[in-house]
Amino acid sequence: MRKFKFLLRDTFLIAILTALVIIGIMHIPFDFDAFNPIEQTLNDFDITDIYYSRIRGVDIEADTNIVLVNIGNLPREGIAEQLHIIRQFSPAVVGIDAFFSHLRGEPGDTLLAEALAQTPHAVLVTKVDYTPETMLKEWKPGELVPFDTLITSHPFFARHALGGFANLITPATRENALISDLAGGLETCRSFSPKETTKDGKQHIAFAVKMAEILAPEKAKRFLERNKEVEYIHFRGNFQKFTVVDWPQLFEMYDAAMQGDEGAQAALQNIFRNKAVLLGFMGNTLNEVSPLDKFYTPMNPNYVGRAERDMYGVVVHANILSMILHEEYVDEMPTWLNLTIGSLVLLFSIMVFSVLYHKADFWYDGLSLLIQAILVLFLLYMIIIVFDKFSMKVDWGLAFLGVILSANLVEIYYGVVAKVAERFNKRKQMKGQVVDVDSSGSD
Repeated sequence: MRKFKFLLRDTFLIAILTALVIIGIMHIPFDFDAFNPIEQTLNDFDITDIYYSRIRGVDIEADTNIVLVNIGNLPREGIAEQLHIIRQFSPAVVGIDAFFSHLRGEPGDTLLAEALAQTPHAVLVTKVDYTPETMLKEWKPGELVPFDTLITSHPFFARHALGGFANLITPATRENALISDLAGGLETCRSFSPKETTKDGKQHIAFAVKMAEILAPEKAKRFLERNKEVEYIHFRGNFQKFTVVDWPQLFEMYDAAMQGDEGAQAALQNIFRNKAVLLGFMGNTLNEVSPLDKFYTPMNPNYVGRAERDMYGVVVHANILSMILHEEYVDEMPTWLNLTIGSLVLLFSIMVFSVLYHKADFWYDGLSLLIQAILVLFLLYMIIIVFDKFSMKVDWGLAFLGVILSANLVEIYYGVVAKVAERFNKRKQMKGQVVDVDSSGSD
């Protein structure tokens, strides 16, 4: 019982020492530029990327209620023809992930505008952005800068459709007014903003959320009532996890249906009827991979040191829409619970290393490294399990620091601090004995 009491005391003191070391490390003005190559490789890595690329992407079923249609490099009259075909088979909502910013003075302009006007529940992408004046200003790091303006397709096209902004806004892009989206960027697309308010006070809804409002208004309402500035995307997968139609395939099936092929007619009906359809660029054809309008996502099989962007923008929007329709959201563990778990892991690791220090003798260094590795792997495993079972992201930085630092700090405590304290107490006792002897002699 006495030994256990001292163990608890030492654990508490070492925990305080560890906290002081962590605070000290956080306040060291150290230049890490020399480590930039390593930092750039690992800075954008998230442990949940392993879950998406190795677990969820394999196990989850395809969402056949969402149809992706590749527009390739079709001219406007080609996209108009796609809309004409799709409309005939009664889709629930049609989203077009493409900007038509100016008139070309060609027949395709009129054909596209007419196709949009005739397509019920059509949604065109918009973009919340900054004026040149705002972009030239200097802003403090972390300052939230309201968007100034809404960029839309030319009114000739936009008046015939609803709008939803396609910016994939993350916490990182919110901190820099010069970056309004991630297209062509180096960061991994993990999150988006469901709604934004521009300086004129008007509220704008994200592209996929606007489609969800048409398709399932109650689900979209519950999603927006979460009232989060940024939502993590619960990725279902790449385009293989949805129904996909390439533009040559669409025209071939329609031509066959028009020539009396009942199989083609039934297939088109099955593909589009009451479905959410997203038109967007996915390469000139699906077999010709293109880097244009492509993002790094957690689905990338190379989750450290990514070489190639893995997902087209329209597929990212399909994942957001699927998440809302299935009401499968990613939440974050409360700070108080993260700190509680981190503190418990810290205390546990200190107790383990304290017992090991007194029992293992010269085996301590080797065994402590082994136990550290086991504890770190266990924490990584638990992060993935919690995310898999509860769709919850955790921040256990304190727990990892505790495991990494506690083995050495236990050694420092018993090898230096405890011995210094012991020597100080002995000197104090010796002085007390001298005083007692002098007092008895004077009597």
